[in-house]
Amino acid sequence: MKNRLDFADARWMRLAKRERPDWLRQLGMALLVGVLLGVFGPFRSSATMSVGARYAFWVASALAGLLCLWGADALLGDKTRRSAWLRAAALAAASAVPMTFFVAWLFSLVQPGRVFPPGRLLALYFAVALVQLILAAAVRRGTAVPEPSQPPRTSRLPRELGDDVIALEAEDHYLRVHRSSGSTLVLMRLADAVAADDGHQGLQVHRSWWVSRDAVERMEGARLHLSNGLNVPVGRTFAAQVRAAFRS
Repeated sequence: MKNRLDFADARWMRLAKRERPDWLRQLGMALLVGVLLGVFGPFRSSATMSVGARYAFWVASALAGLLCLWGADALLGDKTRRSAWLRAAALAAASAVPMTFFVAWLFSLVQPGRVFPPGRLLALYFAVALVQLILAAAVRRGTAVPEPSQPPRTSRLPRELGDDVIALEAEDHYLRVHRSSGSTLVLMRLADAVAADDGHQGLQVHRSWWVSRDAVERMEGARLHLSNGLNVPVGRTFAAQVRAAFRS
């Protein structure tokens, strides 16, 4: 399954379902963020660390931050996926908890003797959460996100009618099969086609017409406007059912 970093409605950064190209792309983006933070040296790191220590500090923080983001995503599950920014904030806030202790430990390596009492740990948490938010946004932008799609409606119509049926029109003992590419005549009764579909793909709207649900653009009065330009009449017998299904 393709990885989807959409923060909202797709499967965002699930490590167990990630394909190699996507997690490599995420790793590359995390490295880039780490290098850029090393260049700019935020939070006075440029003034308090040597060049080598600064780059090592920020690259290590970015890589560890990515791991914590993956863990936070698995922990949160489908919560907050309805809003992209709410998801980003939730991931940053959750992943910043373990990252705060990691960064405090990292500081003790590059600046021996530096300690963080509880009050300073709280301040460090907010700084780490901001970095995690930046990292989450960068990783999302660096990942291919396929467009969400709905599975096609499975047709139960007889095979003789073909694919992509928009509407069926009864003509004596024949059916005129309307498609976006045109129409053809098939020797079949409308009642047989309607019975085969059983309301799955569409419904009968007139004694002489059946329409696909996906082809209906709008209903005006007693007529349905279809995607191929057809205007189909709605019979009185079927009016209540049709209004319930298609009235905007």
